[in-house]
Amino acid sequence: MPFGFGKPNVQKMKEKRDVEGLIKALSYEKDYGVRLDATIALGDLGDSRAVEPLIAALNDTEQSVRKTAAEALPKIRDTLPDALQQARVSHALAEFNRRERPPTEKVSKRAYLIFLWKNVPWQEEEIARMESGLKQQYGCPVQTLGSVQAVGPFPTSPDEYVIATGLMACEKFGISTDDIGDIGYRPGPGFGVITVMVGGKLTR
Repeated sequence: MPFGFGKPNVQKMKEKRDVEGLIKALSYEKDYGVRLDATIALGDLGDSRAVEPLIAALNDTEQSVRKTAAEALPKIRDTLPDALQQARVSHALAEFNRRERPPTEKVSKRAYLIFLWKNVPWQEEEIARMESGLKQQYGCPVQTLGSVQAVGPFPTSPDEYVIATGLMACEKFGISTDDIGDIGYRPGPGFGVITVMVGGKLTR
């Protein structure tokens, strides 16, 4: 992206709260230091307009820029009013941390379940039966995090609502979203099961 004469003055843009200018600076290819400073400044300003550009910066060619973008995003995420927007950021950070994790770090495979229902809650025996079947299918420990009545149109696929519900349940129970390998969903007539797989991928 062209910038006229000279490199962007990130400090000046930060003082002026020029969020659009800082977002533009994330594309300055001649000096990664500009992109680095821009990610820090955007995190400090905490403007929601920076969310998607910072998510894109998680794929920057420079590791230091990727790292500062990852540090900036939680500052903005925690101010977002919409749970789905917060989940979008959490999911992007989880994907980033999986990519950046040193290969020697291993996490034990485990499946966490969230049972959704529309009109009639799941019964304990139904949950136990599903846990047993999925434990056998996945070949790892299975734990239920809760049973939740769905809000709005009942999901029929692993959409944003399903992913957000899975991520928020994990955060509520202190399960690191950095370790999530996959999120799946089994829909039914008025019920569904969200599976959050940690330390591996789902067997479908």
